[in-house]
Amino acid sequence: MAKQGDLDHAYELLRKFKDGELEAGRLLSDSEVSLFKLLINDLLPERIADEVDGEKFEDLILEVAQADSRWNRALGDALHEFYQLRDSGNNEGARKRLESFVESCPSNWYRGYALAELE
Repeated sequence: MAKQGDLDHAYELLRKFKDGELEAGRLLSDSEVSLFKLLINDLLPERIADEVDGEKFEDLILEVAQADSRWNRALGDALHEFYQLRDSGNNEGARKRLESFVESCPSNWYRGYALAELE
């Protein structure tokens, strides 16, 4: 399992990619490749990042960005519903909503945010 600091760096690199701050077509450093492999393992665990290279790797980076957006939205929705349920006094429903998200989400990164709300 990746250390939290490594995932922090990996998601920062993904943010830069999604914001267009990484020059298209440039070669990634070994460090950047390692960080993207962490993201593949976190967001697309059914893939084997170590066996991917070249064009397939570029395609996977795009899949990672899409998966990140999908799980980011799903977490936002889950948190919104959690707060609404909690604020209406339905603490059990609120807890179940976030637990459902945690069970369905493959990402340690996003599950961590949901679990922090449950503490």
